[in-house]
Amino acid sequence: MDGTSSGHREIHCPGHPGLLLAPDDGGEQKRKETEMKTKSDEISILKEAVARLGQNSYCGPWLRDIIGQIEMEIRSDYPPSPSLVQAERDCNILRELTRAETHQMLASAQSQAKKILADAECSVRDLRERAAVMLREMSLKLAR
Repeated sequence: MDGTSSGHREIHCPGHPGLLLAPDDGGEQKRKETEMKTKSDEISILKEAVARLGQNSYCGPWLRDIIGQIEMEIRSDYPPSPSLVQAERDCNILRELTRAETHQMLASAQSQAKKILADAECSVRDLRERAAVMLREMSLKLAR
């Protein structure tokens, strides 16, 4: 039998293999603790935790200060923000990656600029030489 040792049959919620529904004493289906919580459920649990911890706890005042942000992130389908230590590590990593990429882009741009300048100087020399040749040819034609 698909059930518990008490003889109740466990009913799995379709599409949610972790969600188990079992009849309660009145015969109605009741969610077990293994269920996936809704956003509202999680927010309520967090608010209850803040209230239970109170002002004279290690985490209570901190959680009270950030509960609004956490609630907004949950409702927006964002996972709650990382801790400040993790955020600082991430920022340092991003800063170094950005700095390295900036140096690489700058070196590439300088290299391209040198090539463009060399090509332009070569083109100017070619144009001057052609102009000089054309002027000589025209002055010879006019001198005849």
